[in-house]
Amino acid sequence: MKSVCRWFSNLQITTKLRLVIWLITLTALVFTGALLITNTRVALRHIVVERLTTQADIIAANSTAALSFQDRNAAYETLSALSVDNGVIAAVILDAHGELFAVYPEGKERLDKFATLQSSDHVFTPSELFIKRPILFYGEMIGFVGIEYSRKQMTRELWLSSGIIVLFLVGAAFSAFLITALLQRGITRPIQELAALADRVAKKQDYSIRATWLSKDEIGTLAKHFNKMLGQIQTRDKRLEAYNRHLEEMVTRRTEQLEDLNRQLEHKAQHDVLTQLPNRALFEDRLQHAIVRAERNQEKVALLFVDLDHFKRINDAYGHEAGDQVLLQVARTLENCVRSEDTVARFAGDEFILLLSGLNFMIDVNVVAAKIALEMSKPIEYKSTPLNISASIGVAVYPDDAANAELLLKAADVAMYHAKNQGRNRYQFYSSEMNIKIGERKNLETELLRAIEENQLLLLYQPVMDLRTGAIDSLESLLRWQHPRLGLLPPAKFLPYAEESGLISKIDHWMLSNVCVQAKAWEKQGSPIHVRVNLAMRDFLRKEFFDLFFDLLQKNALSAERISVEIKEHVLMDETPLTVELLQMLRKSCIQLSVDDFGTGYSSLYALQHCPVDFVKIDGTYINEIHDNEENDMMIRAIVAMAHSLNLTVIAESVESYPQLAYLKQLDCELAQGYLFYKPMPREQVEKLIL
Repeated sequence: MKSVCRWFSNLQITTKLRLVIWLITLTALVFTGALLITNTRVALRHIVVERLTTQADIIAANSTAALSFQDRNAAYETLSALSVDNGVIAAVILDAHGELFAVYPEGKERLDKFATLQSSDHVFTPSELFIKRPILFYGEMIGFVGIEYSRKQMTRELWLSSGIIVLFLVGAAFSAFLITALLQRGITRPIQELAALADRVAKKQDYSIRATWLSKDEIGTLAKHFNKMLGQIQTRDKRLEAYNRHLEEMVTRRTEQLEDLNRQLEHKAQHDVLTQLPNRALFEDRLQHAIVRAERNQEKVALLFVDLDHFKRINDAYGHEAGDQVLLQVARTLENCVRSEDTVARFAGDEFILLLSGLNFMIDVNVVAAKIALEMSKPIEYKSTPLNISASIGVAVYPDDAANAELLLKAADVAMYHAKNQGRNRYQFYSSEMNIKIGERKNLETELLRAIEENQLLLLYQPVMDLRTGAIDSLESLLRWQHPRLGLLPPAKFLPYAEESGLISKIDHWMLSNVCVQAKAWEKQGSPIHVRVNLAMRDFLRKEFFDLFFDLLQKNALSAERISVEIKEHVLMDETPLTVELLQMLRKSCIQLSVDDFGTGYSSLYALQHCPVDFVKIDGTYINEIHDNEENDMMIRAIVAMAHSLNLTVIAESVESYPQLAYLKQLDCELAQGYLFYKPMPREQVEKLIL
């Protein structure tokens, strides 16, 4: 040992550094390789067990029908899917008594090796792995699936993984050797450079020379102090010159900063902070100038008032950060739709306005409006999530629609509201008749507020039938407005106005309160029937709604199992963290959830799997077109099959004929409602059926 130490101490510092680094690296790589190979062996066993268990569960699910109907050929075909796995030796399907039902490959008897295994068990032997999984049919065990797997395949995979690890470690060792050669140069070279630098300064008396190797180790500290010494000598002669130059630079810099600050203040006073578009003040100034030029040159000026449709839903579902990103993208899109001499301004909130000046033909305005409507209907990406948004656009033209800037703005605003009333996602040119319709709309909103206060709203109930027993399963609450002048109005006649005016929250509160009171009254009368409530999406995506819901249940001493909530399919398609969190709150409180109008929004299978949904209601348009075309029937069958595979109950709405009923029963649809059974009816008629 002493001779080795003596030999090591006599080596050059470069060789010493290389030896130390190589020994440490090789030791670390050996231990790392041993740990990786051991971990790979354990992980490989776990992966094989998980893979075979998954395959067994899939075969079990696919073998339910074959085992129920004693179809051995179908069972064998299911087992033969394992032929793609080279490690599978054999697989069997056993019935509930442990008798052999099917075996793969044919002719092999493997019953004795699986008889002793427990259900949902796996066992390793020196040469094989055995997996046994139950076959369930509506929760009842009707048989077992067993798979025998060769450990030789696992051994080959282990050798392959170990070989890759060894190759990786060899490459790492080689890289370490290369890095060692570079690292040792980083230690010895600065010492040599510093010695050469000191010799050059001593010979040339040049104090402007500096050491360039300024690391943080002892060598770097030495170089820094050396440079500091040289700098102090040189600084004495140049201090005054440097000070004067510094003062000049400070004056110049401060002057530039003041000028830049003035420009920024002027820009902020005339532009929107978020989008950097002209604000309302700057826009109105440009509009006044555009009208003056148009009057002088006998030209036209067009205003396009753009309001985003349902923008509040994006803020509620994804947060204000998402809303800001949407506004930024909309601003850039609008700028790309017009000429450089036109003006795009953010008017307020989610409202934008465009000024097109110097126009001679109305066709130019049509082209721009159509282009904006098309571009605004395209999804906007936010964190890899497409956000669907559209815009309602009102168009007014000077001097055709107004004689001054103020009236032109009002005309464009009226046209925009008319576009919203026509279904949104469109553009509308102003006409004088629109003022009359806007007045009627405002009157209807006023009457709707009075209807809530004077209790003109009423609830009807439509029974939901159990197709398996023929009995009434539950009731769906349906909202109506008993208008004193127009008669009984359905929701489609007044709910859109309620959503725009913000009255929808009060209506949902009224509806939910009355349903809870009525459900409790029926419960006290000995009929604890289930009531389904269809609520607006705006309230459903707010936590305040859930607090109100639970307060009403507690106030009426009503069990959460008596009420279920129906939501539209597009709520599931959002799949935002807030939506999932609120749905989970429903599930924890035992409140059931139905997806209404299913099939119109193409919900993803992932959303149905991960959201706590209990019922799927097939949209009535599919039911009305049963047997009209093959694609419609295929869609109905697919919805029912998908729902049943996820253990969801299917409700068919708008059932109006016996052929429709027979078709739904054939598909094992559990629940249905429609005029074939009962029309929506008031409370008194319902009580004759359920009490």
